[in-house]
Amino acid sequence: MNRRILSFTLASLLYFGFVQILLGQRAVELRPVVSGLQSPLLVTHAGDDSGRLFVVEQVGRIRIIRAGALVPQAFMDISSRVESGGEKGLLGLAFHPDFANNRRFFVNYTRRSSGQLQTVVAEYLASQGNADVADTTERILLQFDQPFENHNGGHLAFGPDGYLYVGTGDGGSGGDPQGNAQNLGSLLGKILRIDVEGSPYSIPPDNPVASGARPEIWAYGLRNPWRFSFDRLTGRLFAADVGQNRFEEVNVIQRGGNYGWNRMEAGDCYPAGTASCDRTGLILPIAQYGRDEGSSVTGGFVYRGNNQRSLFWGAYIFGDFGTGTIWYLVEEEPGRWARRELLRGAGNISSFGEDEAGELYVVNLGGSVSQIRFPSQLVLGHAADGPAEQGALRTSIVIVNEGESEVKAEIAFYGSEATALPVSFGGLGITPAQVLIPARSSRLFASSGTTSPGAGGWVEILSDGLLSANLLYGIYTPAGAAVAEAGVDVSALGRRFLTDVSRDSVVGLDVALALVNPSPDATAEVTISVKGRGGEDVGVRQLSLASRNQLPRFLGELVPLPDKFEGTVTVSSSVEIGLVLLRTQSGILLSSLPVAGR
Repeated sequence: MNRRILSFTLASLLYFGFVQILLGQRAVELRPVVSGLQSPLLVTHAGDDSGRLFVVEQVGRIRIIRAGALVPQAFMDISSRVESGGEKGLLGLAFHPDFANNRRFFVNYTRRSSGQLQTVVAEYLASQGNADVADTTERILLQFDQPFENHNGGHLAFGPDGYLYVGTGDGGSGGDPQGNAQNLGSLLGKILRIDVEGSPYSIPPDNPVASGARPEIWAYGLRNPWRFSFDRLTGRLFAADVGQNRFEEVNVIQRGGNYGWNRMEAGDCYPAGTASCDRTGLILPIAQYGRDEGSSVTGGFVYRGNNQRSLFWGAYIFGDFGTGTIWYLVEEEPGRWARRELLRGAGNISSFGEDEAGELYVVNLGGSVSQIRFPSQLVLGHAADGPAEQGALRTSIVIVNEGESEVKAEIAFYGSEATALPVSFGGLGITPAQVLIPARSSRLFASSGTTSPGAGGWVEILSDGLLSANLLYGIYTPAGAAVAEAGVDVSALGRRFLTDVSRDSVVGLDVALALVNPSPDATAEVTISVKGRGGEDVGVRQLSLASRNQLPRFLGELVPLPDKFEGTVTVSSSVEIGLVLLRTQSGILLSSLPVAGR
């Protein structure tokens, strides 16, 4: 088997903290898709490979977006059946997992029957002869009375288990005066779970049915869950719950979980000022915020889209209806979540949505749908070998855009001590360089500044689309003449990566590797071999790296190292892979390293 081999000498290179460049708000943008909608509340897809998006209008219509344009004719119009306005209307839509074959989809809406407000969950069919039109014959699965005009919940989603999940509010008014959320005999203030294959439905056998409880209940103790979603990778269920008058919250929903309302509002006892309350058996939110930051939370999605280079891949994206602020949550360690701001000014966010590819959208109640565009971030380390008296380091890079549309990119070269190096292009030398990479083309850029001999650096590329990059060389030049060539070529890796990193007994200091397999279909069989300065064997580690995947690890986690170590590491692979070598300090999570293949 022909194996690609990369050998380098460990030495003083980069501190990992320098590579964790915080993206400014300008790096994430909302790109308008359509406007002119009437009070849109939801956008989703049918999972039928059609590329269509479906938008729910509160009045009782479902519209189609195809190829970025709104289809004039409504997919379905049941406005004559729906009572809308305030928190009422057509509130939820979910397509059957096998919609492409059985044409089944489900809606949640409010209606008035003999003067009584009701929630209805019903099934419809897309027309057999026209996939862009639905039949209006309904089969009602579930209906129940609403005691007040607000807190109707209304979201629907099929889980990875194939069952339909239904979100219900506590029935309305304020403070849950009827105690519905904690009442297991009521369907209000709950997440329900039903099997739509029954007549009119059946109860999944593993629902947490308790004595005297409604068997549809999956979780309870919720005030008004406004949008929930399943992480398409892990299957975890995230739900945002609108607060009373102090806090908004986000929860991870568990089977049989009690989320506290109205004994608690988020993590505090309710009503406000209550000194203590019984928290036995209650599950606290993974995130909450007060009314100084927002007034009505809107649940979102874990981003699992195509841009796996994004710093936000795997983050839970959600927002606030009142302020238009969008945040993201990252699980820094199991059970500990950090909330950070993504952008502001998104308007009245009535919903987030996900297309078939996992890209995310924002619905503005004012009438528009926009796509969230996350930037890519590619970080490539570079260094060079050569006598210190022979000059300074320069680096060149080729950036390739294999897509069908131009990509905006921002390129920055950094030397030792995080020194920004000017970028040479078009006769200019600035940093960072903001450039356009045309479709199906490549561009060459170089650092016009230099870094100290014997030191390393890195190149950072932010872009609004997917790019690949080849770090061609770092050279030492006396009087402009090249005397040594070294570097990492992420396409071929036929060059040597030469540095001189020493690991001593200082606590928390270690060498870190990030291996990247850019292949779309091949698994990389990787061997990491470590030898001491005298050539003695220190250790070998063999591992498999799946296609389009990455493995960031401390070297000491892969191959046990002595307290003091100097030596050489050889990485060989059955396919072409990329590698970044970093020196890191304790307390910084290596798993946050934003490095990925094409």
